[in-house]
Amino acid sequence: MSHNADTPQHQPPGEPSQHRSPHRDHVTGPQTNRERPDGLSPELPVVAVTTANDLAAVIPYLLGFHPDDSIVVLVAGDDHRIVHIIRADLPEPDEIGDLTDALQAAFGTVLADRPTGSDASPAGNGDHLHRPPGSTVVHLLGYGSPRRVRPTLAALRTSLATAGLDLSWPLRITDGRVWADDDPTGPHGEPIGDHPEAGAVAAYQGVAPLPSKAAYIAQVEPGPAAFSAATTAAFEQAEQRLYRLAATSIEPNSPADRNRQLIRVALRTTGTTLLDQALRQAEHGQPLDDDNAALLTLMLHAPELRDVAMLHPTNPAVQQWAWLDLTQRARPGDVGGVGGLLAIVAWRRGDELLARAAAARVLAVEPTNNLANLVLELMARHVPPTVWSEVLAARAASNDEAPDR
Repeated sequence: MSHNADTPQHQPPGEPSQHRSPHRDHVTGPQTNRERPDGLSPELPVVAVTTANDLAAVIPYLLGFHPDDSIVVLVAGDDHRIVHIIRADLPEPDEIGDLTDALQAAFGTVLADRPTGSDASPAGNGDHLHRPPGSTVVHLLGYGSPRRVRPTLAALRTSLATAGLDLSWPLRITDGRVWADDDPTGPHGEPIGDHPEAGAVAAYQGVAPLPSKAAYIAQVEPGPAAFSAATTAAFEQAEQRLYRLAATSIEPNSPADRNRQLIRVALRTTGTTLLDQALRQAEHGQPLDDDNAALLTLMLHAPELRDVAMLHPTNPAVQQWAWLDLTQRARPGDVGGVGGLLAIVAWRRGDELLARAAAARVLAVEPTNNLANLVLELMARHVPPTVWSEVLAARAASNDEAPDR
């Protein structure tokens, strides 16, 4: 949907433009939870944001949950679309400086015309969604009590303005109402309503923001199905199927190394077929049946098949839906493969909150899991997800040159 914003005039550092409606931007989204994968069409829906209330109303759709005690930073690009979204826990008074330093460092990357890959919080309690670069205008929103939000927004405004960023008036959201404390013409206690366009898009896609950060993180925990008799039987059957696959793949008189290679080839061949089926069904929001879900979950422990899954060309949003579904259905001790894949694809999509939660669940039962530890290291080193395309290209080239294992 098109929308023309007023062209901002140059302002001294720290002074919001008086010639801009500070929240007249486009928002791409919404972000989704597990009910249905998003991104199934070439273009994501775009909704217009024209008021402070609009901006506050679309935040839950972008984050996937309703934030509380949070700082949210949105950056609008040259085309007035939101290109970066960063969320961090609202800091305690003695931690505000740490947050401002981290955000200033993050936006140093933005100013260098590269998407930021840094966590908003040095303590690891921030999360963000990466979008294309080209950032120009920053919107600050603080969620929580006036006593804690006001000094945090003031410090962030000063810090980011010093970095040369163009800021709109900060917004405070307290008890479901939006306040522009520093803007005499802005809202002062206006109730946050629904955003009709964002709500319509969400309804069409069959998604809704979760009620809290805790609920969003809890998505990676085992669901009721993980403890059901049907799941237990399915995993037992899957173990037998894997045993038969191995037994029929070997050559009785061949050396052990040869037979191990044959088992790996059979596992990769059979597993790839099942992997393709799972992702095709996920494109339509259809999970695997219990037997195939259990079999794929066990197969994805094998590096041979896990590599195939990481290199799969399916839309990352579809992959995230599929791996989240299997993570929820996996027996607690069998989550290593699918949980690691969930962590890596969530990181690829810029959803560090979900990536950390998935990695934590995996490491709780498998402390040496390579994928989970890799994801945490990538985030700790502030590696932007944009490098993943280079990794995929390099690994694809390597696989083309290597013989079957």
